[in-house]
Amino acid sequence: MNAYLLILRFLHVVGGFLWAGSTFFIVAFGLPAIRAAGPGGQDFMRALTQRTRYSLAMGIAGGVTVAAGVLLYGYDSAWFRSGWAASGMGITLGIGGLAGIAAYAVGALVVARASVHLGALGQLIAAGGGPPTPEQAAQIGALQGRIVRGTQWNAALMAVAVIAMGIARYVRF
Repeated sequence: MNAYLLILRFLHVVGGFLWAGSTFFIVAFGLPAIRAAGPGGQDFMRALTQRTRYSLAMGIAGGVTVAAGVLLYGYDSAWFRSGWAASGMGITLGIGGLAGIAAYAVGALVVARASVHLGALGQLIAAGGGPPTPEQAAQIGALQGRIVRGTQWNAALMAVAVIAMGIARYVRF
């Protein structure tokens, strides 16, 4: 195996491990704990997303994972010119890859956008010096719901990707 493939596989596996593992942790343990903690949970989530580089790290890990995966799939399929893509392994990796790409899109287009809007709304409320207006509270609830649902979709899509990557070499048609 050449250095190019080793580097791509390393980036794909480590990036996927960080990206999917963090998402699975948030969905399985973080969100229930945040809900149970009430306002303190919201403070934790705000600190995680606004005072650390968590969101940036997830974006980079997801982007690196997807980019390396596309390059690996392209290499393995001779850039879509071989029959390999129609094999059991090729189809399974293709399904997993599409699920990973979809997860990245949901993260960027739903979760990240809603997080940015939520952060801006929080700053606006803080600048006002008082509690949120009923309209702002409704916006906060809607944005939080979008983030939770997007994160849950991310986890489901990543589960498909992880399972596909794990079983692909054993799939025969």
